[in-house]
Amino acid sequence: MRLKKLDLLIIKSYSAPLILTFFISLLTLMLQFLWKYIDDLVGKGLEWIVIAELLLYTVANLVMMALPLAILLASLMTFGNLGEHYELTAIKAAGISLRKVMKPLFVMNFLLGIGLFIYSNTVVPSIMLKSGALLFDVTHQRPELNIQAGVFSNDVEDFTIRVGRKNMKNNMMYDFMIYDHTLRIGCPNVTVADSGKMQITDDNRFMIITLYNGYKYEEMSETRTNKRVFPHQRTAFGKETLIFKLPETELNRSDEDLFKHNYQMLNMRQLSAVTDSFRKEHKERIQLYIRDLQSVYYFRNEIKPFSNDKVGQQLDSAKKSVAFQKLSVPKNLDSLFSTLPLKEKRGIYLTAVDYARDAQTSINNSLEDLESKARMIRKYDFAWHLKVTVALSCFIFFLIGASLGAIIRKGGLGTPVVIAVFLFIIYYILSLSGKKLTIEAGVPAYLGIWLSTYILFPLGIFLTYKATTDSRLLDADSYIKFLNFVKLLPQRVKWLRFMEKWF
Repeated sequence: MRLKKLDLLIIKSYSAPLILTFFISLLTLMLQFLWKYIDDLVGKGLEWIVIAELLLYTVANLVMMALPLAILLASLMTFGNLGEHYELTAIKAAGISLRKVMKPLFVMNFLLGIGLFIYSNTVVPSIMLKSGALLFDVTHQRPELNIQAGVFSNDVEDFTIRVGRKNMKNNMMYDFMIYDHTLRIGCPNVTVADSGKMQITDDNRFMIITLYNGYKYEEMSETRTNKRVFPHQRTAFGKETLIFKLPETELNRSDEDLFKHNYQMLNMRQLSAVTDSFRKEHKERIQLYIRDLQSVYYFRNEIKPFSNDKVGQQLDSAKKSVAFQKLSVPKNLDSLFSTLPLKEKRGIYLTAVDYARDAQTSINNSLEDLESKARMIRKYDFAWHLKVTVALSCFIFFLIGASLGAIIRKGGLGTPVVIAVFLFIIYYILSLSGKKLTIEAGVPAYLGIWLSTYILFPLGIFLTYKATTDSRLLDADSYIKFLNFVKLLPQRVKWLRFMEKWF
């Protein structure tokens, strides 16, 4: 089927803004990534090829977010330009409806959505695997440079370092605490200082820490064994210099197989298989916890000996009975308990309380373990549905953008950018809320992750209907006239009542 000239004109008018906004969106999202990880990339002696590889993987991952945003922006700009230059008016005057004008772009964005779905299901998992492994290696390269204020850092081998606060202007650090673990017998040596500086040698092999106004505490070995005496030595200093050997600066690449089971690095078939196995394991673990609770904590296997041998024999026979094995309490246990002396009753009460506490602890631990497994299952469900919802967002954003562009009739990068950013923020907030509801609150994935689709798709249908029916939905003059009518309404009602009274 040959395309008409009008269809070709619409596609050409749409393709140029789509390509432009796509690269602008990628650049914006890339700047956000660099802003987040700039501290992990600078000052670690990384080769430019490693940084370039990481940025390339990041760009490939950001396509999932950049393409829907670009479609929203391009559709707003295209139909806004057509409306602003009265081209839509001329097209409608020729007897061509807006639906026919949007038809080729419907097909185009539908194909883009299918392509994005295939891309997210086949290419993105492998890219996420490579970028995740590389980003892990980069962030853990030279970790001694990432010592944060108020946090105990174990990044320097055999030492734990804590800094109270930092002054970025003069590179001074305050409230130093350094724990020495080189002897492998706890923390026998501790150094405390009011302030200090940290610097790396030119060859990146050593880190030099200069401390000011502090104390060094050292536990001394005790040779006498007949007394529990723990002597220690305290040494004050005005200035102390410590030298730490740093690991090699060459980046050590981790094995990618360590990360391949993460839910972000699997395709839909793999996600379905892993989710099914996790659900089966989760059900088996629930049944195992129930059996353990019944057999170990509901009825204890051991019974303490009683002074009353007759009572003990009756309890043993009750325990071996069929009713006991079916977890139904024998009716004569209360009467047997009432025959015991007060001292043994008190002992049984205390034992029962201990058993109840053990059972409660076991139940709490089991619930935490089961909740952790359930949360992991929900993460895999979320990843499966996300691949579909992202592809559908291309079509939904086109409906919203094209309809709004035809209604507001403003082109360029001014008004469309403002509207697109506002709508994309709403979409992003809804997506994050859906993710939170799915993973943390336990809402089914078809409700949580699809929250943005359930809200924005009806909005797109509504705006498309308003645009095709030439609605003045966003016409400022219409709202001004309506407000003026509301202001004058009380006076008109008063005048009508006056007329009814006299006539």
